[in-house]
Amino acid sequence: MMTTNQSIRVTINTLPDDVLIEIFHFCVNDRHNETHAGRWHTLVHVCQRWRYVVFASPRRLNLQLWYRGERPMSEMLDVWPVLPVVIGPTTYSSSTCGNITALLDSEYHHHICAITLNIPTSHHWDIFTAAMQKPFPELTSLHIWVDRDRATSVPFRIRS
Repeated sequence: MMTTNQSIRVTINTLPDDVLIEIFHFCVNDRHNETHAGRWHTLVHVCQRWRYVVFASPRRLNLQLWYRGERPMSEMLDVWPVLPVVIGPTTYSSSTCGNITALLDSEYHHHICAITLNIPTSHHWDIFTAAMQKPFPELTSLHIWVDRDRATSVPFRIRS
């Protein structure tokens, strides 16, 4: 019997979806790279199949929309599916105030899972706290920096 030196060519397209998800999970959650925010964006732009696989596993891949208030949230939702939303890190300034407040007051407020803001004035603080007077069931992280000379107290209620 004679053997030949033939190689079998296997491409990534031959991998089943569950294997792709594990590979994507490794790529998206690589602890050596600090820029988690946009890694899954790259995957969904490779091809239709990868887009489908990524959006079929949003929890496994920890998919989140990062929002800084630079444009209306509706523009992001025109492009991406509804996913958990991370607000910030950004400064809650005059230019972002309207967009962030609109998101906090919108029907999408229950998708907000994290907020990281620097609030520079008591005026912005008052607007922010007024918009936060509702339940945020997905919120697991809240980091607010406030100029202590300008901010008023936080209205705090415990809901049972």
